[in-house]
Amino acid sequence: MPTSTEARLPRVHRKVFLAAQLVFAAAVVWFAVHTLAGQWRDVDQQTLALHPRWTPIALSCLMVLATYALLIEMWRTIMRAWGAEIGYREAARIWFISSFGKYIPGKIWGLTAMGAMAQRAGVSPLIATGSSVLSYLLYIIGGFGVMLATGSGALSETIPHAGTVAAVCVVLFIIGMFVAPAMLPSLARAAGSLTGREVQAPRLPSRAIWIAAAGTSLSWIMYGAAFHVFTLGILGTAAGAPASYIAVFTASYLAGFLALFAPAGIGVRELIMSSMMPLLGLATVPQAGLIAVTSRLWLTVLEIVPGLLFLAAGRYRAHSTHGSDGSADR
Repeated sequence: MPTSTEARLPRVHRKVFLAAQLVFAAAVVWFAVHTLAGQWRDVDQQTLALHPRWTPIALSCLMVLATYALLIEMWRTIMRAWGAEIGYREAARIWFISSFGKYIPGKIWGLTAMGAMAQRAGVSPLIATGSSVLSYLLYIIGGFGVMLATGSGALSETIPHAGTVAAVCVVLFIIGMFVAPAMLPSLARAAGSLTGREVQAPRLPSRAIWIAAAGTSLSWIMYGAAFHVFTLGILGTAAGAPASYIAVFTASYLAGFLALFAPAGIGVRELIMSSMMPLLGLATVPQAGLIAVTSRLWLTVLEIVPGLLFLAAGRYRAHSTHGSDGSADR
C-alpha cells in the first residue's frame, strides 16, 4: 500500500520514483557483490579446507529461534497493554508471514502486513497498526543502545575517545527509555506520518513500555550471541570478545534495516559486517567475507522457513475444513 506522500504524486512520478528505487537498490547490490567477489577468491581457497562444526551451528539456530520467540512475546505485551489479546500461535503466524515484506524494497511492507493481519485476527485497527509501529520503534532504539554499549570497548582501541562518547550515548539511551512513555505520543505521530498510516497517540502503562524496551534490547544481545556461536561453527574458532560480535551483528543488521532501498538489507548488511570484523580483530578479510555470505543464508533460512510452514499449515487446515464441509453435504 503506497504511503500518503506517494499517493499524492502523479502516476508517472510514482513509476519514476519506484524505478529510481529499483535502480539504486540494484546498484548497491551490484557494488556489494562486486566487493565481496574480490574477497571470495581468497575465501574459496579457505573453504576447501573448511570443516564446519554442526553442533555450534545447530545451537546458533536454536538461539535465533528463541530470539524470535522473545520478540513475538514483546509484541503481544504491547497489544495486551493496549487492551487487545491475541494467542501466541496466531501472533507467531502473523510475525513470521509479515516478515516476508522485508524482502520488498521500502521496508514498510512488513510493517503494513503485520498491522493488516493483526486487524484480520480481530485486533482493532488502532491497536494493530500502533502496536506494530511501536514494536519497530523500540526495536530500532534498543538496537542502537546495544550497539553503543557493546562496541565502545573495541572501538576505543582504534578511535580516540570512542569509549567516552559511547558511554555518554548509552547513559542518554537509558534515560530515554525511562522517559519513553511520555515521549511515545509524539513518536507515534511521527511514525504515522512516515508510514502514511494514522497512528493515534497510545495510552500505555509505563511498565509495559519498559518491559518491551528491555525485551527488544535483550533480543539484540541474543542475536549477537547466536552470531558468535555461528562464527565458531563456521570457522572453528571465534577470536575476540563476545561483546564485539554483538556490536558487529547489531550494527550490520541495523544498517541493512534502515537502508530502505535494499530488500532485507541485502548488500548493506554484508558490507558492514565484512568491514567491521577485520577492523575489530574478529576475523581476517577472507574469513569475514565467508561469514557475511554464510550468515546471510543462515538468517534467511531461519526467517523464511517458519513462515512457509505457517502458510502450509493454513492451507492444509483450509483444505481439511473444505473437505469436511463437502463430506457433510454429501
